[in-house]
Amino acid sequence: MRKKLFFLLISLISGIGIFTYFEAYNFLFVIIGLFVCGILLLLKKSSLSFLFFGFSLGIFIAFFSFSSYKLDSYENLDLNLTVHDKIKNKDSYTYYVKATNKIENIEEKSSFISDKNFEIGDRIRANCDISWPNSNTNPFLFSYRKYLLSKKIKTKLDIKSYKKLGQSSSIFLNIKRNFRAYINKIFGKNLSKESFSFVKAVILSEKFENRDDLSKLGLAHILAISGLHIDLLMTLILFLLIRSKISYKLAYPISLAFCLFYAYLISFPFSVLRVLIIYSLSFLAFLFKKGKDMEKNLILAMLIILFINPFAIFNAGFFLSFLAGYAIYVIYPKLIRGKKYSYLKKYMIFIGILQITLAFHIIYYYGYINLLSFFANFVIVPIFSIALYIIFAIIFLYPLIGGFLSIFFIILDFLIKSILNVSRFLNAFTIFGIDFPKESILISFYYLILLFILVKFKNKKLRSKKFLITSMLILIFSIVKDKNKPISYQMLDVGQGDFFVLEDKGDFYLFDCGEVSYKNYSSAEKIALPYLKARGVKKIKAAFISHEDRDHMGALDELNREFDLGVIISNKYNKNLGKNYKFLEMKEGNIYKGKNFSVECLENFNGDENSNSMPLLIRINNFKILTMGDLPMEYEQKVARDIDILKVSHHGSRFSTSKDFVNKTNPQVALISAGRKNTYGHPSKEVLDNLKNVKIYNTQKDGYCKIEFYKNSFKVKKYVKGGFFR
Repeated sequence: MRKKLFFLLISLISGIGIFTYFEAYNFLFVIIGLFVCGILLLLKKSSLSFLFFGFSLGIFIAFFSFSSYKLDSYENLDLNLTVHDKIKNKDSYTYYVKATNKIENIEEKSSFISDKNFEIGDRIRANCDISWPNSNTNPFLFSYRKYLLSKKIKTKLDIKSYKKLGQSSSIFLNIKRNFRAYINKIFGKNLSKESFSFVKAVILSEKFENRDDLSKLGLAHILAISGLHIDLLMTLILFLLIRSKISYKLAYPISLAFCLFYAYLISFPFSVLRVLIIYSLSFLAFLFKKGKDMEKNLILAMLIILFINPFAIFNAGFFLSFLAGYAIYVIYPKLIRGKKYSYLKKYMIFIGILQITLAFHIIYYYGYINLLSFFANFVIVPIFSIALYIIFAIIFLYPLIGGFLSIFFIILDFLIKSILNVSRFLNAFTIFGIDFPKESILISFYYLILLFILVKFKNKKLRSKKFLITSMLILIFSIVKDKNKPISYQMLDVGQGDFFVLEDKGDFYLFDCGEVSYKNYSSAEKIALPYLKARGVKKIKAAFISHEDRDHMGALDELNREFDLGVIISNKYNKNLGKNYKFLEMKEGNIYKGKNFSVECLENFNGDENSNSMPLLIRINNFKILTMGDLPMEYEQKVARDIDILKVSHHGSRFSTSKDFVNKTNPQVALISAGRKNTYGHPSKEVLDNLKNVKIYNTQKDGYCKIEFYKNSFKVKKYVKGGFFR
């Protein structure tokens, strides 16, 4: 049965993935076909029938779940909103609400951001513009849209006007609000500010502003409400109930009910759901006198969650939680069974196997790992466990003996400060932190297969054979993936700025590196740096800067801090760059040569800041790219020549890219990097009309674009496909 359930799980996840990839396709006949194949194989008593059932079910539940959302069918609507959750941001709040409209028969979750401080349970009548949440328009980056969908939210609301209608009559929402107020009251006045913030993150799943030090050491799991929290809470309640002479058979479901209610108060994180389902299945096995099968329980828990919410696959916490469960419930018991290890050795094995099991998925999701992670977890997790016991004890006991708990608050404050100070100290040793490129998820799954083989097979010869075969597959996949990788020219979507990357057989060059920034946002921090790190960039050989506007060179300082930044190349009118960086002046006719490309400076123009732009002709194989910076129209004729690809000047401003210039250059492809809904109206209607016979790729609708060059052709790939998922 375990094998059949495993087949069902793997194929179910694959089916959900297929639906999200081919979002616009009509899957009816595919579902029917797969289901019929499953029945035929089931009649033959074949385990493969579960693969076909899983594929068809995965596609079906994803399609059904996705189609059940109705709000995004409207652009504007009057809605009744009930606040179910709130998250404090730096200068605003994010609210998760239940939105209803009886006339349109709508009742679903949504979200909005506001600087107004609403409370959980508040009811609001609002006129709302409705849209999809923001998504990543560049590869390898976090998608807020998919994250919200994993929480069963497909839309965001922009509230135009509203009226408060009072409080919801829901008892559960009132308890949820009062519980948060209770936590704020008892810990807010008895702990230091940072310790209080830590407790709120640990108990209420709120943001912890200083989480970077913990995350870099692989300790972010202590901030996420996880299986460890529920284990400790369950153990504490069971201990108290059994000490009160309540039988185990009764104490267990009471403890489970307490944990279930706590899970509701914190909105059912996947890690908590996983533990609660496994505990419930284990208790049922106890009642029916069946042996525990934790591996099967893990698979069943994963299947149950996916049936409820198929888009849980977009949540990193979902997979990491179940991998942690596999390490704790399956691998760890196998390693210590029958061994007379000391408690210390068992604890070291426990921490070690947890780190090893999660390693590649942590690298996949976060692109970073710290070699001190094992030591950090070994030292900090026991301290955290004690702190968590004290937190739970205070929550239970404060109403009874609040005045006598001051010593516990002092101890708790000391423990939390110790955790944070140790993490800061360990992070000072930056030599142990390693950045990784964003590899295919297949590498992570190959790694898990290797781990599975090592744990599962007792026969050494069989284990060695399977390990060798799988290792060879990984090696072949890696070689094939990188072999004959074409040279590419990439346009990042950074908003109202230019950021272009040329990748030449492992060498990376930049052609402008603009930054768009406002309030607490920086495109360099949020887009450019994470993208380059995900590509495995360590060194940037050279950065060609057209001119000194911030939207063309503003990311240089951040790039210089994070990477080995080579020479900055520009013309003599942009020599201010030489004050802070190694500078190379490029004169008219100068040519820079890479491994498989060359760059020629066409002219040096002297004028205002845009006229200083340095036009470049990039030659790759037999193809030519003309980059214009922000060069105005009056200079275009001097650099016009036959080309294949045009990087349109000044984000498509009407003061550039004349019709005559387009006719003389005759490009096949035009690249426009411009911000969505920018105040300049870029790209202008005039420029788009001038380019009407040219294939245009515009970051506003296409996002990131990549041009791959082959011997006699080139191919343009855009990241945004126009659907919900991309």
